This record gives sequence, structure tokens and C-alpha cells, in this order.
Amino acid sequence: MIDLLGRISVFMVAAFALGVVVGWLFWRSGRVSVPSARWRALHRDQEVTAGLLAGAQAERDELRVSLLGAAAQLERLHVRAAVADRDRDAARLERSLVVAELAEAGEHLEQVRAQAHHLQRRVTELSLLSSRRHAVDPPPPLVPGRAAPPWPRPPVPAATLPPAATAPAAAAAGNGAAGNGAAGNGAATRPRLPPMPRP
Repeated sequence: MIDLLGRISVFMVAAFALGVVVGWLFWRSGRVSVPSARWRALHRDQEVTAGLLAGAQAERDELRVSLLGAAAQLERLHVRAAVADRDRDAARLERSLVVAELAEAGEHLEQVRAQAHHLQRRVTELSLLSSRRHAVDPPPPLVPGRAAPPWPRPPVPAATLPPAATAPAAAAAGNGAAGNGAAGNGAATRPRLPPMPRP
């Protein structure tokens, strides 16, 4: 029994030694020998690369901040664009209203011009008709040596006069009739004088 345990121990020690040797060979084959100068150069390059990486990370953070600011500014521009669109729509609506008012004013102006042209033509026709009537039958002059007025003056009817004006006229007419009667009575003794022309 002791002899069997001894043999097993020998085989186990031999297997362990063989595993250590094989592992060392594999480790040795995977390593590359680098000179110390080359290793220091690689170390410096690693430090420079780490510095560049830190600078890139800082620049990335700055770009993130700039991106947030640009996003906020873009949002403000969107709001301003929405306000501008609303103002533009309001201006277009006001412009359409003004154009409609201008069109209506133009139509009213054309109507007024047509009415004015019609009235001007009517006035011209009436002026021509009046001048023709005066040329055909001119009124007699009121006073000798004075030209007749350009148009006849129609008599004012008594119905249009106020009572204060008609009463003296009636009184004057009565007095004239009485005077005429007295003159008729004295016509045999006093001759009548011709009426004086009015200046």
C-alpha cells in the first residue's frame, strides 16, 4: 500500500514539473523582447496620446455646451419665425382689407365722376338751351338805355311773402286806389304827368 502511494506521488510530481515546463515555454514564446529605448519611446507616445485624449474630451465637452446653446438659439429662432409668420398673415389680411377698401373707394369715385359728368353735361345743355331762348326772344329792357338781364326775373307770388310784407302792400294798394279816385275826380281840372322812369 505504501509502495502504491509512493508510485502515485512520483507520477504526480513528474506531471506537475512537466506542466510547469510546458507553460514556461508557451509564455516565453508569446513574449517579445523590446529594447529599453524603444520602450521609453512607446511610453512617451502613450503619455502624448493620453494628453491628446484629455484635450479631445475637453473639446467634446465644449462642443456639447455649444450644441446646447445652438439648440436654445434655434428654439428661439423657431419662436421668432412663428411670430413672424403670424404677423405676416395679419399683414396679408390687413392688405386684403385695404385693397378691398381701395376697390370700393375706386368704384365710388367712378360713380361720383359719372354723376359729375352727367351733371356737367346737363348744365351745358341747359346753358345752351337758355342762350338759344334768349337769342330767339330777348326780354325787353327795364330801363331805357340799359341792357336786359341775362335771365328773366319771374314775379314773386304774394303767397310766398310774409304777412308783414303783404299788409303794407295792401295798404299801399288801397291808398293808390284812393289816390286814383281823387285823381279821377280832379282829372277835369289837372292834367296827369307821365310816370318817371326808375333808375
